[in-house]
Order: sequence, then structure tokens, then C-alpha cells
Amino acid sequence: MAVPSSANGRPIDLADIDLTTIAAVLAGAPASVRLEQGEVEHLGIGFELIAPVAAGPVIDIYVEDPVGRTGHLSVSFDGAPLEVLAS
Repeated sequence: MAVPSSANGRPIDLADIDLTTIAAVLAGAPASVRLEQGEVEHLGIGFELIAPVAAGPVIDIYVEDPVGRTGHLSVSFDGAPLEVLAS
């Protein structure tokens, strides 16, 4: 069974992720999307479908709070914010 991928055959080197910075981004993700009581539910790593081929991969972080409100943010591998969709 094939696993869907947003990499479209392009390699993603996970060693390029700044783990210290991404850990801090993950810890602050609920506040970043204005869901202070929320938790990171999951994350995805891939390429934006509409980005130029030369664009690097991104990390999408999804947050949900106890009442079901959601938000997400996208960051580069060095933790730079690319998009924040707050609740």
C-alpha cells in the first residue's frame, strides 16, 4: 500500500530540520494559533503544492483544543513562520 506524499518524489532530508527551534515552535504552537488550552494533534512534512519547485519543504503543525476548535501553522525547517491560521 502506497502512503500519500506531498513530496511528489522529491527527497526530503530530515537532518535539515533545526530540532531545537522546531521543539520551541511546537511548544508555543497552541498560543500561536490562539488556542492556549490546545495541544499539537499532529504534524506533516512535505512541500507546498502551489510553491515553486525550488521552494524548500515545510512543517505543518495542527492544534486542537478541548472543545474541538482547531488552528494550524506552517514553518520552514529552520522554524521561520510561513503561515498561521488561528482559530
